[in-house]
Amino acid sequence: MKSRLLLNLVLVCVVAALALVAVFEPGKDKPKSNPLTSIEESGVESFTLRNQETIEFERKNGGWWLKSPFVAPANEIRVRQLLDVARSDTDAQYPVSLDDLPKFELDKPKVSMTLGDTTILFGGSDPIDMRRYVLIGSTLYLVRDDFFHHLNAKAIDYVDKKLLAEGARITSITIPGLKAKLDEGGHWLFEPPVGDAPAVSAALLNAWQSARAIDVQRWDKPEGGEPIHIGLADGTAVEFTLVKREPELILARKDWGLKYELVGAVAKQLLNEKAPDEPAKEPEDDEAAPDDEDDGHDHDAEGHEPGDDETEGSDASDPEEADAPDAGEGEDAGEGEAAGEEPMD
Repeated sequence: MKSRLLLNLVLVCVVAALALVAVFEPGKDKPKSNPLTSIEESGVESFTLRNQETIEFERKNGGWWLKSPFVAPANEIRVRQLLDVARSDTDAQYPVSLDDLPKFELDKPKVSMTLGDTTILFGGSDPIDMRRYVLIGSTLYLVRDDFFHHLNAKAIDYVDKKLLAEGARITSITIPGLKAKLDEGGHWLFEPPVGDAPAVSAALLNAWQSARAIDVQRWDKPEGGEPIHIGLADGTAVEFTLVKREPELILARKDWGLKYELVGAVAKQLLNEKAPDEPAKEPEDDEAAPDDEDDGHDHDAEGHEPGDDETEGSDASDPEEADAPDAGEGEDAGEGEAAGEEPMD
């Protein structure tokens, strides 16, 4: 037994060693990375993406913004995904002439991205290897085709869906039916007064500071609505228009020409409203059983025998009523009523 156990242990060690060799391949040089460009995000202050639109991005106040076709804060993650495309690893590269561009769909590129003096053109894809043809200058590159949906998105898809900037400090909130202001002592004053002001102020602050829309669209034709004012510690203010309450909350910003869609509990919290209560449940059949028992007791009062009460006081076709306890059996009428009333409690 000991020799067999020892043999098994040796075999396990050999298998583990072979697995390590297969994974790490000692002595074999790892393939070198060949990125499209050496451009780093830190060195980019602006860039342009051209697909079905011309979208311009610029770095401003430490963050990324859309500059054209409209001005709005950009989603930082999506911008970084775009910039990562410029550093995509290439599988191969070849010199290419102008006459060869049509067969790679690069004579009329689907998308282009310009970063400083570098313009990257994106053409068709290889139907066999599923690699995208990319042109920089006079060099053709083959890159893995898992990023094209980022390049082909509309400008509105790059807008940050957060209602307020990250780290914004709120000093006043004016929403329909309620005003709140932070006094010099750090206490929130409400007009009209509210019960449990600390809880209300905490809920409002958390809602507005963290709210993120599920969708953002252009607000090309501003319509009327109720005003919302959010004052900030830096002396600025954000003005929203409450366009719609139900079934989804629509808030619009006239200065950016955008409208934000919010749903669920977040939408209610922004307006200091409670989410609707769940509808009351219908009483179940067994909750009606005490009434049937009272009916059986009335039969006892008329002088029927207990055996007759079980037959006449219950519907033979209803098993639940047939199983109801006999209020009159073995007790006087007063005790029967008490027994019939107890389930009602």
